[in-house]
Amino acid sequence: MVPPETRIARLRLGRLAVRRVAEVPAAPSGPSALARQKVLVDSLRRALEGERSRGRAGHWSFDANRCLGLERAYREASDALDRLNKSEPR
Repeated sequence: MVPPETRIARLRLGRLAVRRVAEVPAAPSGPSALARQKVLVDSLRRALEGERSRGRAGHWSFDANRCLGLERAYREASDALDRLNKSEPR
């Protein structure tokens, strides 16, 4: 079993991004959880931007379903990051 930190670090963008989000376990609260969630949100944002740019360019590899899946995963990860930020002690 690969540790969660390694899974996030190895997150590959593109076709497997949405599936790999499901592999990331629910993280306990704390500074490391916040950092991991930021990495995940940034990775999903870059993947979504890449997929959208392929769509705008009319590239043959654009997949609308992948774009929708990335958008949903990004929204959920962003919401989780917001919840973590609110629960962090100041």
